[in-house]
Amino acid sequence: MSEKCIAVVSANYRKAYPVIKSVYEMGFKVIALFYKWSSPVFSRYVSKRYLIANPYVNEEGYVNDVISVVNNVKPLMIIPIGFIDTLLLSKYKQKFPLNIIIPIPEFETITYVSRKDNLVKLCERIGIRYPQIYSLNEYQSAPTGPVVVKGISDASKPEYVFFKESLLDVIKLKNKSLLVQDFVPGVGCGYFALAKNGSIIVDYTHVRVVEEKPSGGPSMLACLNFNPELIFLGRKIVKELKWTGVIMAEFRRNIETGDYYLLEINPKLWGSLELATSLGIDIPKCLIEVFLFNRKPKLRVNVKSKCFTWILSGLYYLKLNPGTWFRMLKKSLSDGLIYTDLHFDDPSESLYSLLTRLIKVLTCKHSRLRTDLNSVYRRNLAYLSKVLRERRIKCIIFDFDGTLVKLDIPWNEVKAKLVKDGLIKPWDTIMIGLYKNRGKKEYHKIDEVLREYENKAIKKLKKDRSLNALLKKVSENVKYMAIVSKQGKQAIERALDIMGISKTVSLVVDREAEILRLGQLKRVLDKLGALPEETLMFGDTIIDIVSALKLNITPISVTDNPYRFQQYIEYGVPCFKNVKEALKYIILQWRCGK
Repeated sequence: MSEKCIAVVSANYRKAYPVIKSVYEMGFKVIALFYKWSSPVFSRYVSKRYLIANPYVNEEGYVNDVISVVNNVKPLMIIPIGFIDTLLLSKYKQKFPLNIIIPIPEFETITYVSRKDNLVKLCERIGIRYPQIYSLNEYQSAPTGPVVVKGISDASKPEYVFFKESLLDVIKLKNKSLLVQDFVPGVGCGYFALAKNGSIIVDYTHVRVVEEKPSGGPSMLACLNFNPELIFLGRKIVKELKWTGVIMAEFRRNIETGDYYLLEINPKLWGSLELATSLGIDIPKCLIEVFLFNRKPKLRVNVKSKCFTWILSGLYYLKLNPGTWFRMLKKSLSDGLIYTDLHFDDPSESLYSLLTRLIKVLTCKHSRLRTDLNSVYRRNLAYLSKVLRERRIKCIIFDFDGTLVKLDIPWNEVKAKLVKDGLIKPWDTIMIGLYKNRGKKEYHKIDEVLREYENKAIKKLKKDRSLNALLKKVSENVKYMAIVSKQGKQAIERALDIMGISKTVSLVVDREAEILRLGQLKRVLDKLGALPEETLMFGDTIIDIVSALKLNITPISVTDNPYRFQQYIEYGVPCFKNVKEALKYIILQWRCGK
């Protein structure tokens, strides 16, 4: 080609679209190389399209096809999209013309960071937390709690083992090279950067709101948050590796302590790239500016919006979990459809994307629709039924707000007030703020604000006769009932009196006694002399579930949030939409067991 052009390979990834658009808007012809038909290939911004060999099936054919296209069109630069593209272009870089710019690190560097088993030493060197790793014998012989079983390379395909009984089934589905590591109960967040020889050109962070699966995966709804704590950790990685090109470090943040754990490093463009480009952080443009023109890029970040929704990519949720998809749609309409993967200015790409995804959903051929959640849900309940029949349950522990009751507290308003008063950071939750400030004067100021809102909410509580009746029936079959809560003790006791159930509760452990849920559960067991295998724990958050399992307590989740409900099903946890439904099930199982 006589025109200046840039090759995008492989253009069949979702994240190829913002690259294609950015390259076009910079005045270059876009040469799209792809190994399967996908919506970005049909973009109006593409000048020429080349079908190449599938790199996962035919490595040699893939490389030869790319080289053939390069020799034919003579692009100024090749921008690799997927991990396989980055890996193979780096591995065979010497076969390409010397004047072709491929902005990626050396092959050895890519293979090093993409192996999960190498990250432990890297984290130890630079002072970053990494989830505890176990041998199979260690996990089977110790009460470690939930773990993640995954491969050590890029396509790790993590599986979650919450109950040890399912470990062997998961291992059978994996190859021999796998890791067993602690499950971090928290929120997925990412650090993204473009660098050259360890010098950072541009970086940012985001937090995942909706993922491909509630148990984990690429973003379907994500928001920028420019978290300075995460940026600090990410920059340590980039500088230590003297990184060149794009890089993504995936972290998980513990929702109680606020600690960050590095899960993996991805030496490639990330699936949520369009979040950044839509808000003015044009990574593909910066890539071209730095590596082709050797000049510092200028950014115009849009601060009016901070989120992006993949409403079409997440279309399968419409059938799998309608409540979650409509939540995504509502967010899209609120922020503006320009912050979605509905590309109205690119009708051919959007039409192909809509039709293919819709057909997959209607015919149930989407990969996420192959799992029958109803059968998994029934299997989880069967496990609970077995526990109730085979064990003599003597103690039941309830989380308070969100499980036993729903306090009408405007948490967004509370957080805004605490942030305004400088008591917590904008990127922290209220509970993380409490934990970080324990033992400090700030803790007591936060506590004072919370007490004010808690007291207002408790005044609105009313006696629930049907709940009281169920609790009374349950109390006749167990020795103890206790409450663990992040509320204050005075507020909890007032609430129990109003509800008329204070006499059925043996012990209350509040945030003043213990701030972390694991510590609260330990205190209940110690104070009441209860055995964990004879105890049930009702909770509405993942930290409730994980803390219970770490102590060998059987967890039961209670939530009316459809996304969280699906998450618990996928993790194998028995779940119910409200506490009454859960109590009725337990009473029924006890009756059937007699």
